[in-house]
Amino acid sequence: MATPATATVLAEALALTAAERRELVNDLLMSIEPPAESPEWKARLKADLERRWHEVQSGELGDPFDEAIADIRAELDAMES
Repeated sequence: MATPATATVLAEALALTAAERRELVNDLLMSIEPPAESPEWKARLKADLERRWHEVQSGELGDPFDEAIADIRAELDAMES
């Protein structure tokens, strides 16, 4: 839900041309998410990859492929019944 401040900003932004809105969106996204290849982005990516690798190695994630196939087979069996 928009706050009064964001509603005002949105109304003003919608009055911009399409090109100006694209530029504004890009600037807003860049303020949230650092550009790819920046040191901050690389550090966050590395931490995320290490976390995911640990989850896979420790078995926390299970075997998503086998689980998905089992779910699909169960649904197909239920449809045939």
